[in-house]
Amino acid sequence: GQTFKDFELLVIDNGSTDGTSEVVQRMRDSRLKYILNPRPTKSCDAPRNLGIHLARGPLISFIDDDERWYPERLEKVKMVFEENPEIFVVCHNEIIRIDGKIKEIWKGGPKAYNIYETLLYERPCLLAGATTIKAEFLRKLGGFVLKKEYDAAADYDLWLRLAKEDVKIYFIDEILAEYLITGRNWSITDPAFGSRVAFLIKEHILNYEKRPVYLISKRGMWRLFQLYFVAGRSFMRAGQYINAFKYY
Repeated sequence: GQTFKDFELLVIDNGSTDGTSEVVQRMRDSRLKYILNPRPTKSCDAPRNLGIHLARGPLISFIDDDERWYPERLEKVKMVFEENPEIFVVCHNEIIRIDGKIKEIWKGGPKAYNIYETLLYERPCLLAGATTIKAEFLRKLGGFVLKKEYDAAADYDLWLRLAKEDVKIYFIDEILAEYLITGRNWSITDPAFGSRVAFLIKEHILNYEKRPVYLISKRGMWRLFQLYFVAGRSFMRAGQYINAFKYY
């Protein structure tokens, strides 16, 4: 349904059991390619890397099974790259829906100050389904790090690594996609997801500040406090009281 038609869509089947292969094979479209991941994983990181390896286009976007793009999404993103050849990454706004109802409008950014420090000490300002990256640059970064401690959170690590390269990132102040929370999203149902985000942020803070954890900055300590609290609350809700106590 995209207004821009010249794209390649790689469907990476990560061990699904919902008839994905049959649905895709019924679609007669040369732009569509079905790939069965030979080593299925819980996480989306390895399938994304497989897609990065196989993609032939100069720009790469990601869309998971819990996301929806608006029809003009690809056209508007490509226009930004064409009009700004110095840009390496483009991101736009997204609606976040829970069971069909709008929860919030997520906005990318910042547009002016240090994006790396915003990612590190404040919040994610890039989202996978809203982000498009030049393929050459993405491969230079090595794609997503396949680390068990990063499972389903490796996109946050990628945003930190690309922001550290100090490349130009363009934010389209427009809603071009939706993230759909259905209660079955793995990042929500897995109680350990918050602890993995905390782990990778801690790694990046220690590497950035080059200090032991008990000597990091106040903003670094506050960020970890928030993430550890979220991790502890998630474990508590799942009845994993030992892990909850550890993070609290």
